[in-house]
Amino acid sequence: MLRHVIAPERFFTQVSNEIIRHPRLSANAVRLLMWQLSLPESVDGPQWEEARGHALNGDADASHRLLDEARTLISRAAEHPEDEPAWRYFYDETWFALQRGMAEMHLGAWPAAIDHLTSGLAALPDDYRRDKAWYRACLAHAAAGAGEAEQSVAVALHAIPDAAVVGRPHAWNELHVTAAALLRQGAPEGQHLVAALKTHD
Repeated sequence: MLRHVIAPERFFTQVSNEIIRHPRLSANAVRLLMWQLSLPESVDGPQWEEARGHALNGDADASHRLLDEARTLISRAAEHPEDEPAWRYFYDETWFALQRGMAEMHLGAWPAAIDHLTSGLAALPDDYRRDKAWYRACLAHAAAGAGEAEQSVAVALHAIPDAAVVGRPHAWNELHVTAAALLRQGAPEGQHLVAALKTHD
């Protein structure tokens, strides 16, 4: 094993073992944190990426604080576009609602996740097929988490056609996660969703 190799200065990120092996960080949180650390110092990344990392780690207060900061930046940039962050061109209130929904889902705040994801999805253009498949799959998962099996399977069935064609692996895997959650609850809708997924597997 190479222990004394000097890392190149470009295209390489050194990460402390304390981060990689931290007992309170999930694998998803570690991966997101490593991505954040890999950004050049000149990049002003969106706060909700960091907020999502906190949500994945179960830290609701930090996640909500950063999401509030991101929303403030969006509002400020809309009023003063000359001062907007580099990432702002891609994001608006719709994407904010979806990201907030994702954070709430990771925190297990199912009703809040459902509200934000539903709001964001309603505003997404129909030609954003991959994005809609992903967020519909997440909405189905959130509904399952909330114990709303009928809503969950209805959303999941709506997501399947696009998830099967343009949503692999992420949306497709999330639909399988949703089916597993429904089956664990003993909801008959779980078997219905499994059967629908099998027709495209």
